[in-house]
Amino acid sequence: MSLDALRGFDMFWIIGADGRVLFNRFYQPDIDLEALEVKPNLLLSTPMAMRLPLRWIAILYGKLDASLAATSGIHRSTDVLKQLKGSLSQKNCAAPAEFERAQYMRAISKYTPAEA
Repeated sequence: MSLDALRGFDMFWIIGADGRVLFNRFYQPDIDLEALEVKPNLLLSTPMAMRLPLRWIAILYGKLDASLAATSGIHRSTDVLKQLKGSLSQKNCAAPAEFERAQYMRAISKYTPAEA
């Protein structure tokens, strides 16, 4: 997220919003090639849908003077706990960029292709 986007996001505070809701379930219609029409294609959330808002909440926590909430992918009690665990935010990390690189390298090194 660019600094300009972050400033725009924080403009809601100026007009009186006390919180922000982050989600990643965008309405994405499909195209029917036979009828050449746009067709609704509503996909409900899955537990994996929580990853994007959870990541951005961790990045933004402590940088905005507002409450942050996620609304996608919360299906189990462990999902709720992940959302509430503010200690996993970048605010509490001494070197966020180094932590991010380490997690990326760990994910790549443990990757095993799925069997066909």
